[in-house]
Amino acid sequence: MLYLKNFLLFESQIFNFDNSKNAIIGLIKKIKKGEKILEPDYNIIYHILRNPGDKDSHLRLGFTDNDSKLWKSYFSNDKVFNSNGVWSQRDFNYNLKKELKNKSGDRTYNYYLTIEKTKENISNFWHKLPDLDNRLKEYSDTKKTPISYKLHTLFPALINDNDSFKIYYYEYSLKNDIENIVKKWIKDDNIKISNRTHTHGVDIAGSSYGELLTKAITDGLINIVKKYGEKYTDEQYYEWIKKNTPDIIKSIKLKEDK
Repeated sequence: MLYLKNFLLFESQIFNFDNSKNAIIGLIKKIKKGEKILEPDYNIIYHILRNPGDKDSHLRLGFTDNDSKLWKSYFSNDKVFNSNGVWSQRDFNYNLKKELKNKSGDRTYNYYLTIEKTKENISNFWHKLPDLDNRLKEYSDTKKTPISYKLHTLFPALINDNDSFKIYYYEYSLKNDIENIVKKWIKDDNIKISNRTHTHGVDIAGSSYGELLTKAITDGLINIVKKYGEKYTDEQYYEWIKKNTPDIIKSIKLKEDK
C-alpha cells in the first residue's frame, strides 16, 4: 500500500480519497449526529471506486482528440456493439440469457480487467481485442451459453476508470474457463494488465457488484463510527476508511449459485 500526495494507490487501482475528503468528513459528521444516511452518501464511495478522472486523460498519454473520435466511432458501431453512448457491449448468444438468469436467481457474474494505462498498451489492447472477441464467441457457441463484454464508448473514460473492461456470464461453473481464456489472450497478445483488489464479482437482482461493494464499505464506516462515536476524531475515521477500503473489498467472497 502506497500513499501519494492526493490518492491511495493499491495494486495499480487508483482510489482518490482526498478529492472526496470533505464529502467523507461530512458523512462521518452525519453518522455521529445519528442522521439518516441517504443514497448520495453511499455514492461518495462509489465515485472513489470507479475513479472517473477527467476528459483530457488521453492527451496526457500522448493520444489525440482524433484518436478519441476514432475510438468512439469504432465502439458505437451498432452492427457489432450495443452502445448507449457511455458503455459499448458485445453480446454472444444473448437469446439464452433470460432462461439462465432465472435459473441463477437473477445473477450476472463479472470478470474485471484494469488495462495498464500507457499509450502503447492501450493501442495494443484496441488492436488485439478482436482476437479475444473471437475466443469468447467460440466458447459461447460451444457451451451454448450467453457471454458479453463491455467497455467505455468514450476514450478518456476507459483510461480513467478502474474497471476498464468487463466480461459477463451467467453460470458460476464457467468462472475458471472465462479467466483462463482471458489470461491466454493476455499472454498470447502481450496485453499488460494491472493488478486489482478483485477480478471477479456478481450483480444480484439489479444491484451491480460496484454498488454491493459500495454498500459494504460505507456500512463498515457507519458501524465503526456508531460504535466508537466521539472517541475518535473525524480525521481519524477518514484515515480508517482510506486505509481499510482495499481490505474490505478483498474480504468479500463471490458465492456459487445455491
